[in-house]
Formats: sequence, structure tokens, C-alpha cells
Amino acid sequence: KTIISAQEVEDIIAYLLTLKDKN
Repeated sequence: KTIISAQEVEDIIAYLLTLKDKN
């Protein structure tokens, strides 16, 4: 799908933040 919902954006940001914290 091409449309990303706000919830999906939040999930992606949270995921990226967890990766950043692990480094």
C-alpha cells in the first residue's frame, strides 16, 4: 500500500528509536 497511517509512522519512529538506543 502507498498510504501510511499516523499509527504506522509512530510505530516506525519508536522502532528506529529503539535501534538508536541499542547502539
